[in-house]
Amino acid sequence: MFDEAGLTPQEILEIEEAFVRQSLVRRGDEEFQALLSEHLMQGELLPVPQTLLDISGRVLTNSAPEFQIRLHPENVITSVVSAVRGFFSEPLALDPVRSVGLERRPALDIGKAGSVIRYRIIRESEAEVLLAVRVDAPGALRANLRRDGRIVASQTMAIGESSLAFEHLGAGNYTLEITGSRAESVSFHINSEV
Repeated sequence: MFDEAGLTPQEILEIEEAFVRQSLVRRGDEEFQALLSEHLMQGELLPVPQTLLDISGRVLTNSAPEFQIRLHPENVITSVVSAVRGFFSEPLALDPVRSVGLERRPALDIGKAGSVIRYRIIRESEAEVLLAVRVDAPGALRANLRRDGRIVASQTMAIGESSLAFEHLGAGNYTLEITGSRAESVSFHINSEV
């Protein structure tokens, strides 16, 4: 068929590649429509934003961090959290502490819906933060902090204790693995813009 049209092998290859790209897009649209139909046919119609969040949550990969911390100039700290995965963030301004200095320390409380574990990020210096972990449930825990896949710190929390902290965390990719009476793993990224 292509030979009769007088096309070169290169032109034939380009047409075939365009056909494959178009069919992949069509297949992706069909998969999205099937997921949407399946979700809507469960009997209960959800608002569109929640429906899209549910579908997106199933489609997203687990390689992206659950939250990102950004250190800005002027002693400002912000976060981007994965609402699709149930995370939320609340800004705080901590009162001065003598050992830290006289200025207020910006901080963020980050949590996940349904979890008893909360994360507090406190700006320690221009390029470093402190990660405080609070667990609102009894039991002994072990926390391993990984940076770019390597364990950089490990702490245990005895029965009766409710928090632990990791200091002087600079820019990088981190994973906090909590094991014991509660098990949870959270990945986060710290980005210093100063």
